[in-house]
Formats: sequence, C-alpha cells, structure tokens
Amino acid sequence: SSRQDGRPLHELFELEVNAKLRFRLVRWASIDYNFRLIRAPLIVDEIQLQNDVVLNFSYTLTPNK
Repeated sequence: SSRQDGRPLHELFELEVNAKLRFRLVRWASIDYNFRLIRAPLIVDEIQLQNDVVLNFSYTLTPNK
C-alpha cells in the first residue's frame, strides 16, 4: 500500500533511539550526555541527530534537629 506521495508504507515508519550516560564527578555534581536519533519522514525526510551535554549540581536541604 502507498500513500499519496508515492512512498511505500514501510518508508513512513517513525523511529526514535535514545542513549544516556552519567558521569558522577563528586557526590553533588555530574555530567550527563544524551544522544537522540529521530527519523520522522512525515515531518522531515532527513534523519535528525541530537547531542546534549549537561552539567548538573545538586544540593540537599535537611531540617535542623
């Protein structure tokens, strides 16, 4: 079966792949790497690649006892 643009149905399937890595530097800081591959042929014909690097800091509040 084909769509109106003439492409077969299997060429219209969407695909998304995600990968994440976390490197803990110290107890309160880490570097995260996120990779994303997206194939959405109804939106854009090319494969989209996304790479993100994020530096995270955390702080925990504890009530005084």
